[in-house]
Amino acid sequence: MCTFILTNTVIIMNKINDFNLKGKLDILHLQSNVKTAFLILYIIVLAFTVLFGVYLLTYFLFIFLFLIVASSLGGYKFFDKIVSSPTWQKILMIFMFAFILRALMLGQTQIICEDLENYIYRSENLLDGRIPYTEYDGGSKPPLYQYMLYLMGFVFTPGKVQFRAVFSVFDSLIAVALYFLCKTKYDERFSVVASLIYALFPVGIISIGLSGHYDPVVILFTLFAMLMLLKNRLGLSSLSLGTAFALKLYPIVLLPFFLTTIKTWRSRIIYTILFLVPSIASHGLLYILSPDAFFEYFAVQSKWDGSSAFSSTIETILGTSTIFSIKISWLGFLFFGFLNLLLLLDWLSPNRHKNLIKWFKIIIVIYMIYYGFYLIYGVLYYGGPLYMALILAEIYFLFMVFILHKYLDIIAPKSLTDFDSEGLFVVSTFSIMLFIFGLPNYVIWYFLWFLPFLLAIKTDRIRYILLWLFPWHGIGQNVSLAPGTPPVN
Repeated sequence: MCTFILTNTVIIMNKINDFNLKGKLDILHLQSNVKTAFLILYIIVLAFTVLFGVYLLTYFLFIFLFLIVASSLGGYKFFDKIVSSPTWQKILMIFMFAFILRALMLGQTQIICEDLENYIYRSENLLDGRIPYTEYDGGSKPPLYQYMLYLMGFVFTPGKVQFRAVFSVFDSLIAVALYFLCKTKYDERFSVVASLIYALFPVGIISIGLSGHYDPVVILFTLFAMLMLLKNRLGLSSLSLGTAFALKLYPIVLLPFFLTTIKTWRSRIIYTILFLVPSIASHGLLYILSPDAFFEYFAVQSKWDGSSAFSSTIETILGTSTIFSIKISWLGFLFFGFLNLLLLLDWLSPNRHKNLIKWFKIIIVIYMIYYGFYLIYGVLYYGGPLYMALILAEIYFLFMVFILHKYLDIIAPKSLTDFDSEGLFVVSTFSIMLFIFGLPNYVIWYFLWFLPFLLAIKTDRIRYILLWLFPWHGIGQNVSLAPGTPPVN
């Protein structure tokens, strides 16, 4: 799989050598009939998934076809008509296109993740007046997440289809928000391409349309915070980013980078205070309801573990979750937190436009190392011996060292296309990626956290090479390789 990824990445790199962003945003330059064939195949695989569910082979084919279509999107004949249409029509079209793709999955009853069932369980308990974390299992999510489930259950009644539909609406709104975000920096064509690529992304279609994860709510608040920041609406920006953080932890890594764009220390302090308001309010309400639940929430946070990440793979290899009484997962989180700190320092440097190219290379290297860890974890997860996992990993890493040594400097851009426009998007993408690498749990829908910022990057080599590299990750629980085969995880 990784050989396939790198081979195709090098092919994409060769294709984009002469790529001009003022052209059609079609980096593959395929013939019209070939592009049409790939689009038809994409639709066929989508239809198969809607009718029969997710299978690993069709899922990875879905990803591959998406990447071809996304990399050729500006070259389709129908695209010019979309770009030239009135703004309100474009917005409506973007939303409806994204929502229909996700809504198609609402008829499919396949269960590939237990999160949706947990949402319904917690919503029902909240509606019955029970306190999260003590009177029922509230999970490790922040208190505002619990209030969101209460509101959804109150308005729509708890149910799989209802919740999946609501989160599909939020995920569709992300495509619209991305359009407006890109419009603050770029032209109409670029903005429409970015929004439609997000709409077409199979991980969003399957993970949100089928499993109903609440991540789009967090992402939408984060995107709105970025949009308001670029429009110098600091109050709305800080409250929106703070709300996103109160729902899920990762938006906090963007706060330092956002603050660097604010001119005065007074405004930065006010921004930070407003950022904290949603968390303080939501945690404070939980404390008022039940001090025991308040402290239990933080106790649960300290026990958080996961699978298929750097730290969880190390735990699997060593057969322990601690080293000298220190949790390995926390060591991993601290290490990538330190890398995020170094990224921030490089961002504050006068040479930050060059530093971001360096971090692009670092991100690629980390991805390649991660895929090696993922290989080790997979062998051990399915009962293979440790020596086999290590032998395969050694072969993989030797091959990666050769490939990266030969091609890394070639595929990296010499400079950013337009640092003033895209710099904040680039550093936001990298920062969220590093945060995800530090987590003890690494699942496919986490990629949605940084995807909008990645699609807003103008430098073609960063945008498309990372787009081709990152989605090759198994999806779901009890998903079969192909129809008629036993389910795997």
